[in-house]
Amino acid sequence: MEALATFLSNDWLDDMMNVGANFINCHLDFNRHAHITNCLWMDVLRSQRLQDSTYCFHEKSSLDNTIQSGLLSIIDIPVNLGNHWTCLWLDILPRTVAYMDNLNPSVTPSPEMFRLLMCYC
Repeated sequence: MEALATFLSNDWLDDMMNVGANFINCHLDFNRHAHITNCLWMDVLRSQRLQDSTYCFHEKSSLDNTIQSGLLSIIDIPVNLGNHWTCLWLDILPRTVAYMDNLNPSVTPSPEMFRLLMCYC
């Protein structure tokens, strides 16, 4: 019964998105320059920013290290807005952010999302 409640609540979607992202990341070419983040990555950045308003790379993750080494230049970030999924695409070298929302193609990332991502450019 608990499994049915979880399924009906949409709480499982984050897990499925993360499993899919991990699968894709693991099966990409070894020399890839792109990475799909965990769908909670923006929430982690937001939380760290709340703890320190000048946050940029406190405890470096393996993703941080890969970015700083120059091996990674594109980050795809799935974002759950509660009722639908969107995607942020960060191209580090030219400092470009693209936001994809299939329900509203003309929408842009929020200023908060943009500020959080600029720590990586």
